Amino acid sequence: MELGNWQRLIHEPFIATDPTRLDQSWNWPRYLTASYLLNDVHGRLTEAFQIVISSPTGRAVPLGLAMLVHGYPYPGEPGEMSTFVWFLTSTPASALRAFGVTDRFVVMPLLLDTAVQASRWQGLQGRVALHADHRGTRKQQDDLVKRYLAYGLIRRNHLKGSLLSLFRRMDDRYFVYDMASAHACTLKWEHLR
Repeated sequence: MELGNWQRLIHEPFIATDPTRLDQSWNWPRYLTASYLLNDVHGRLTEAFQIVISSPTGRAVPLGLAMLVHGYPYPGEPGEMSTFVWFLTSTPASALRAFGVTDRFVVMPLLLDTAVQASRWQGLQGRVALHADHRGTRKQQDDLVKRYLAYGLIRRNHLKGSLLSLFRRMDDRYFVYDMASAHACTLKWEHLR
């Protein structure tokens, strides 16, 4: 399912109408276009990945999406590059049920593992960075941080205020996989590859 179909068939009816979702206002086709425009100038590669299963009728149903940018500055290590997770999301259970899928899935660690593997494919040694969404309630933000930490990401809050790039300073919401934690992530999910 390409991003236009995701937006039309999953996002608009199931995510945009759910006020508890941090990604309620996201527009995946627009974000992909913007990423190409912003990152191509810097020689960075944008890729979008989906984790897909088959419905009982044989239809491909996405469980989650991730948009990755390769060649992004790695927070806290000047001169090192990483794969940056621009966006990631999972399909709501209500959308899965509408496609006939009744099983429940934990998708975030698999999308993060995809980012680690993509980083390796790009020669970036599994280095991954992401910025936790600042939208939503304090509880939603705290829950997101807890999930990132539970999946082995390392919080770079000690770098708050330092320069990440020419126009961007870091806050306390940057997370990374370094080479060691990327390796641990790879080992944990190897059985699914």
